[in-house]
Amino acid sequence: DYKAVSKRLKAFVGASRFELVETLAERCVAVLREELGIPWVRLSLNKPGAIGEGIDVGVVVERGRRIG
Repeated sequence: DYKAVSKRLKAFVGASRFELVETLAERCVAVLREELGIPWVRLSLNKPGAIGEGIDVGVVVERGRRIG
């Protein structure tokens, strides 16, 4: 249910304050797996302009076990 995932992540990110994009990504993945019961997640997260104009910082986090 993409709508439920989007709604939950928007609420979580809006209420959060993290210094590192890596920490935010890990916590988002934990929310999805623990609260929504998603067994496998690959999350790509970017922070536009993190180290200067036009320069993004980003990570890809993959956790869990794929089914099928």
